[in-house]
Amino acid sequence: MSGYLPTRIVPLKICSKCKNKDIISIPNNKWQECYVCCCQKCGKKWYICAIHNKRFGIKSFGRMNKHFQQYHAIMPTLNKEYDHCDMVPLIDNEICNEATPPKNDQLEIPHKKRNIIMTDNVGTGINLHNKKPKLMNHNNTRKYFVDEIKEEGNGVCGIVGNAFQMSIKGTYASMEESLFHMELTNFLTKLTINQQIKVVSLINKGTKVNFQSTRIPKSVQDINHFYMTSKHSIYKNIPTPKVCSYDNHACVTIEEIIENVLALGLPLSWIKSSEHKHMKFDNSSLLKTRKAQQILLQTENKYKNLVDPYVIFLVIWSDDFEVNHTRKNKSSTWLKTVTFVNDQDDNPDDNQYTYALCLGNKKNSHFTVNKWYNEELIRLNEVLYKYSKIHSEYIPIVTRVLVLLADRPERCTLNDIASHSSNSTKRWMFSNGSNPHKMASCVQCFQNRVTGMFKNTNSSHRIVQCNKCSDFDFSNLTASNAFKPPHNYPVKGIHWHH
Repeated sequence: MSGYLPTRIVPLKICSKCKNKDIISIPNNKWQECYVCCCQKCGKKWYICAIHNKRFGIKSFGRMNKHFQQYHAIMPTLNKEYDHCDMVPLIDNEICNEATPPKNDQLEIPHKKRNIIMTDNVGTGINLHNKKPKLMNHNNTRKYFVDEIKEEGNGVCGIVGNAFQMSIKGTYASMEESLFHMELTNFLTKLTINQQIKVVSLINKGTKVNFQSTRIPKSVQDINHFYMTSKHSIYKNIPTPKVCSYDNHACVTIEEIIENVLALGLPLSWIKSSEHKHMKFDNSSLLKTRKAQQILLQTENKYKNLVDPYVIFLVIWSDDFEVNHTRKNKSSTWLKTVTFVNDQDDNPDDNQYTYALCLGNKKNSHFTVNKWYNEELIRLNEVLYKYSKIHSEYIPIVTRVLVLLADRPERCTLNDIASHSSNSTKRWMFSNGSNPHKMASCVQCFQNRVTGMFKNTNSSHRIVQCNKCSDFDFSNLTASNAFKPPHNYPVKGIHWHH
């Protein structure tokens, strides 16, 4: 038997399921004199109180927690990584029952320990409408791309070399070592601590790779230092857009996403502003619509004598959704995404072109973050020089929004208008130039309306044929509703014109 469990607790260190005595026991990271046991044969897990000689099954987590709260003291140093379920790394994620608050790794905004600088806490009464989000230092990402520009592959080799030297002195591992450690890092991010312990024993058997400036990890501390949680670890230095907290939302800037997409060399539709002269705009795809043609023409006219920039078209989408299918209408999540418009003939279903921009609670106001992104999009309308791996140089780009996707409630929020049923709501794709003074019923139409109230007619809708008034109906084609169309308006699109 292995572990730290006192030998005096003999009956409690035997598996109740298979009666096996080969047990792993590890002290709990929160409660004193609390041990977590795991059977090596059947995998059964349970808790043990070393003071009161009590045993608690995994399903009795609430009873165990109540016991230790009442009779035991909390450990002086609490491992924050596991205090969401009060368990040690030995316990797998799936044993956290419904009574245990889940760890929201995918939605939670990273804290300062993860090198993210947060803005003021929510609820302090500070007006955040004029605050700018604070982003962390981008030295790691910048260093990666600087190394990559010097020689392809240096970026990955530098991350791996610095992780094992635990510094940023510019140590580069070999490509063979780097590829091995990058694959291992990707694998370790998907494992629990218990699984990582098992992986260490397997890695120690590997002898095929010729390690020069690195070595195979021999403990969990090595995994944290070289791969996972250390400041110089591989996982912490992979180039990604940095997350910031802004008005109770988790946000990523559009410019950072563009920089990473271009620097990583993802395939995009490279269209210069002057290419609209040779393109066929037949509405066969988003890039061949009249709106795209208009944007290209405007960009060319604006920078005609200066530069011919590449135009990157974006699709902005935002909506709320349920986090699960079992609890409806409970704290829905609001999401905003950006998609790079690409030629529909090349992998139309490829998900590498869509990225999350902002994440927040549905009940919170999104006015501030929407305003912030609108200001950023206005700034991105100007020419900016960004490095492109495909072109191997800095290229001029202009970023424009081609499509803004939003349902009716989201559209009302973005345009600051009331509900669609309100009297003050703007009507979409509806216009009328009829004379408003002819809207009310004339004397004859009013008498006809009153007379119709006392007659039994089969028709539920009275046909308006009056040429003096609209009788509160602008949808008919009577002469009273005719109006002169605007200048250069297509005559084929109207019913009446004078």
